Amino acid sequence: MPDALADSQTGGGVMTQKVAQRRLALLWFSGFGLLFLIMAIQVVADRYQSATSSAVGWFFPTTIPVSTLMIGVLVAQAMGGTAEARAADVFVYRLALTMLAVYLLMVGFTIVYATAFTVRPAAVFDRSNYVLGPAQGLVTAALGAFFARQVK
Repeated sequence: MPDALADSQTGGGVMTQKVAQRRLALLWFSGFGLLFLIMAIQVVADRYQSATSSAVGWFFPTTIPVSTLMIGVLVAQAMGGTAEARAADVFVYRLALTMLAVYLLMVGFTIVYATAFTVRPAAVFDRSNYVLGPAQGLVTAALGAFFARQVK
């Protein structure tokens, strides 16, 4: 019965761990790349003025841990070839995908809000850490559980 459930949730085929991980990485690095580009343009255009160091000091700790986790696991698996034939847990994949998408939206919203709706971007970045810090921990835990999952 679990195989029938997995088949119905993936459109008739079982998604491999490798495919699921690559989809998560594609989502993350597409979103991260877009946000990085926005931040870079805003920094070069001096949009943050005296708060530039706060903006950059906020952005990288908010995004690099997830990037490091994904790159580390993907490189280790590419060298060891461990994710090839394993079936992905559809629930854990969807949970990680949803959490990752929501986190990217939260980071993007913070950037937009800090630059478009306030005259004090440094304060917005500081306050956002109250929400983004725990959210990042949950996203990293979900990704870590998914990427490190061992299926026989």
